[in-house]
Amino acid sequence: MKICFILSCKLYQNYPNFLEKNIININNLYQNATIILIDNNSTFIEPYEIAKKYDNIIKLENTSESKFELGAYNFATKYILENNLKFDYYVFMQDMFVVNKTFDFKILEEKNIKCCPIYVFDYVHFVNMHINVLSMLGLYDPNEELLGCWCCSYITNHETLIKLYNTTNNIHIKNRYQSMESERYLGKLLYILNNRTFSNIDGNEKDLKYNIFEKYENIDFQKLKNMDYYFLKFSQQKNEYTA
Repeated sequence: MKICFILSCKLYQNYPNFLEKNIININNLYQNATIILIDNNSTFIEPYEIAKKYDNIIKLENTSESKFELGAYNFATKYILENNLKFDYYVFMQDMFVVNKTFDFKILEEKNIKCCPIYVFDYVHFVNMHINVLSMLGLYDPNEELLGCWCCSYITNHETLIKLYNTTNNIHIKNRYQSMESERYLGKLLYILNNRTFSNIDGNEKDLKYNIFEKYENIDFQKLKNMDYYFLKFSQQKNEYTA
């Protein structure tokens, strides 16, 4: 299968990043994968030097008005469509995610899963942050309880990539709050595009058995590799004011 990993990146000199770790892991675990790095206007760009060592990496600068995860993903999708690229599955990830183990994408094909979050979170955490955008799209149902797309990280096939892009391309994400909103309404959009079926790769974030706030230097990646997670998420709580 042809797999494309799309990473939304914002790098800071004073914060550890997982860029090199991710590139090495992806290339070790998925030998034929393509990696698209979309930078959301970082001032710290030195870590991108590693990308020059690989032929399978495309580095883009997000020049659109929409930033954070969804803005970067849509910028990459526009590039994919304009350049007539096509992959079987696309993995959209925050740069604070780390590829941990090889996932068999044939499972998605066999189960007819067109798209799904990597992790989900419960409706109790929506706190009405999904209402505005879903209402604008004509998709809001006040009687519906949904699962969120944790940290805006998910997988789609090619057909669904196009449908999701056409639905979200005019939504502009400019701050952390709007990014948090997108975690909520993406949960519903992925649900609809997956034949109104909830699915995920690594479970519910409330059931995590590792510490997402672990300091970078204390993370035991070898131990985590033995755990039942294909993707790991770490958190630094950055926002548009982070310097």
